[in-house]
Amino acid sequence: MVRRKSMNPAPNDPQPRLRDLGAAILIASLSAGFVVGVMWARARGGVGAPSTDVYAAHYPNIVYALRQLHLGYGLLWNNLQNCGQPFLPSTLLGLWWPLHLLFLVLDTNTVYFVAAAVHLAAGGIGTYFVCRELQCRCQAALCAGVAFALGASAIHMAVWVPTTILAAYICLPWAAYAGERLLRRPDLRNALLLGLILSLQALSGYPQISWFTYLMLGLRVMWQSLSGRMVQPVRTMGLFLFALLLPLVLAAVQLFPMIEMVRESVRSVDLSQQARSPYGVFTWDAFRQLVGMRAFGAGLGATMALIPVALAPLGLIWREQRRVSLFYILLGGLFLALAFDNRLAELLRSLPLGRSFRFPERSLWVVGFASNVGVGLGVEALWRASAQRRRRVTAVVALLAGIASFGALSPSRFTASEWALLGSLGIATAVAFYGGERFSAVLWAVAVVLTINLLVLDNRTELRLMTDGSTLLGQSQAFDVVRRHAAKQDRVYVFGRNLDFSLNVKAASVFAIPSVDDYEPQTSQRYAELFVRMLYDLPMMSINMHIFRLRQVPANRQLFDLMAARFIVADAATRRTIDDVMQPPLLPLWQSAAVVVLQNPQALPRAFFVPRLEVESDPEQLLERLASAAHDARRVALVEAAPADGFLGDTPNASGAVEIIDDRSEDLELHVQAAAAGFVSLQDQLYPGWTALVNGKEVPILRANYAFRAIRVPAGESHLVFRYRPWSVRFGTATSLAGIVVVAVLWYFGRRVGSTTFTSLPSSSQQGA
Repeated sequence: MVRRKSMNPAPNDPQPRLRDLGAAILIASLSAGFVVGVMWARARGGVGAPSTDVYAAHYPNIVYALRQLHLGYGLLWNNLQNCGQPFLPSTLLGLWWPLHLLFLVLDTNTVYFVAAAVHLAAGGIGTYFVCRELQCRCQAALCAGVAFALGASAIHMAVWVPTTILAAYICLPWAAYAGERLLRRPDLRNALLLGLILSLQALSGYPQISWFTYLMLGLRVMWQSLSGRMVQPVRTMGLFLFALLLPLVLAAVQLFPMIEMVRESVRSVDLSQQARSPYGVFTWDAFRQLVGMRAFGAGLGATMALIPVALAPLGLIWREQRRVSLFYILLGGLFLALAFDNRLAELLRSLPLGRSFRFPERSLWVVGFASNVGVGLGVEALWRASAQRRRRVTAVVALLAGIASFGALSPSRFTASEWALLGSLGIATAVAFYGGERFSAVLWAVAVVLTINLLVLDNRTELRLMTDGSTLLGQSQAFDVVRRHAAKQDRVYVFGRNLDFSLNVKAASVFAIPSVDDYEPQTSQRYAELFVRMLYDLPMMSINMHIFRLRQVPANRQLFDLMAARFIVADAATRRTIDDVMQPPLLPLWQSAAVVVLQNPQALPRAFFVPRLEVESDPEQLLERLASAAHDARRVALVEAAPADGFLGDTPNASGAVEIIDDRSEDLELHVQAAAAGFVSLQDQLYPGWTALVNGKEVPILRANYAFRAIRVPAGESHLVFRYRPWSVRFGTATSLAGIVVVAVLWYFGRRVGSTTFTSLPSSSQQGA
């Protein structure tokens, strides 16, 4: 038997650090090579469908943010979408994610490719260090890192949303790494490291992956505790709890506004099964079909590839780390079950926030990560088995079991390239067994086989990024027409074909024209119900009616007029439908072969004077009255409760004029001229954080016309100012800043505490976990 080298080198030995650095550079190079050689090439060739969530959501949000900064405005409120709504916690933004600073110095289109390369590399390197922490040698951990960086889940996110969503995903392996460190050495610094990683993940603004991460960490701690191998259980669990709670402080600047927005939104309650799975429940047959096609689908990526699945079971033959290998295999199985409709999945969804997210099949992302760690453990086990004849037989059995498992999952036969890869893997295994541990270089051959398998699978992504944003500006001439005719009191309604990004609902953010619509899953419950009633002339029975539009032409003209929708910019193919549905007809302003611009002469202004209020305490009845053609919003604003002073207006026929002086998103100035005391009805969404001043004196804002605002004004001239200064942002910012200071102090003192308390702890290889 060949004598084994120590897996725990001296602390000052530079060789492990050099090897780790080399592995990190290799993973980063492969990631950059994939982005340039595949993603950029596909973008230049126009291969695949452009990512809707980038070009109909994230990209316009970035355009809006950059414009606001250029103008010197704030980033708290978006006055261009959905009749106004919070901006900072918007879905698919994650403005606090550090890599977003690149948008300030690089071309916007370039940043998406750079972000993809950086995030793929970071996730792969994080997975590499998970395996290194589990005592895998460099080559084995490298296989795991490559499996993540080129794995279908990460590659799918790289072409889907390489900023917000991929950013959250690459934090998952780093959280696992910090968690393994904390289990092995439960000191304050490792707890702070885990808390910092979880805080970064929260700043990305995509909480579904954070929920997956917390669930994974909780299961890991439970597994270690039940196995009886936890170092100082009470202290370890306390430090884990501290780390899990730390994001509530460090990421408060993102979390507090997000919680406030969710509380007001259509997602404020547990989602029904129909809302969680709008395309239908994900089935086992559908999953097997994706594996059999070796293709992407259902927003998941094909999480299963032959070589990773073949290698993962090998970790079970590594006696010292068998429990850890079993954990990651079971973790993959658990999250695989979570993708489907079964009792186990329903039990897990009963946990806090478990029913708050759509598309349960996204749990397959964690399956991908767990299998990546299994690859590293499996390759290490394969090398260790080469030193003992009995383990060689077990290794061959485990390898065949992995291959058979993939064959059972896939309804299609192995391809010619897969047979060639299996043959190469078999040769590498035979050479390792023949030469024993001396032939550790064979592990590089395994890494090459794995890389080829992933590249063959992942170079056929169904989505793509684009090298320029010109497609968003394709109908700029139509929006120029609107801009020439629109006043400060007017809004536009935009709709068109799904992949015509120049007519997507966020075109307002690109062209700086206020709109009544938005691509925002966290739209307030009130406004969503109002919009659905306008669109269908039916009550909103499911959030799917708002998120997935079965029609685009408004069915209720009364509500459409109320929203100040003075213009429609639409696909020319819808012109006949618009003329048939909207009576009296809209006036044509401009038309090309692709798009039509129409004017709605009876649209109400965004802000106008009303002489009186009427109280309708039942919200459903209020919306019913508001949608009725018999209701005159110019004369009466509907509220659900009388003002505190009881004043509802005493001059029913009084008139007045309202002028918008300045709109800086978070600050809106109006000039009012009223013949008698009455109210200004402002068709902007009412959200917590808005205050109003009339002639310098703060006055209460009333919720009027279901989702909008009304302010009492005196007779004569008035100067009205609305300001958006939400408590959630102010308190969240202060909390995060204070948290950074406290963490810095704890990190400094944590070194002394850790070094004096835990120097005698055994290594992880001695502990067996």
